[in-house]
Amino acid sequence: MIGVTADSFNEEVLQSDKAVLAVFSSDQSSKCDNALSILENLSEEFSGIRFVKIDIIENQEFASRLGIGIVPSFVLFKDGKAIGGFSGSDLGQIKAKTEELAAKINFVTL
Repeated sequence: MIGVTADSFNEEVLQSDKAVLAVFSSDQSSKCDNALSILENLSEEFSGIRFVKIDIIENQEFASRLGIGIVPSFVLFKDGKAIGGFSGSDLGQIKAKTEELAAKINFVTL
């Protein structure tokens, strides 16, 4: 999972040829560490979706402009548009919500 900043967001997320699940997190939060670990495991199941992380401390103004106030928060982007999102750090919730968002773009898991 690569780190994305406000400066690289357009290129890495909005202009990506793949759907992108952006995780807004903070290195200072154990819930975020847990969520990132869960996503690392899910990335194999959702290999057609690119996973990126955005640190809200380093990109505070940018995260605020996007309406991100809770970490971890997840937003799925496809063709330059936000498809939907959710927040939380529970394994079952992250998996279920990721599957829900993937279904919105007709993505089928392995």
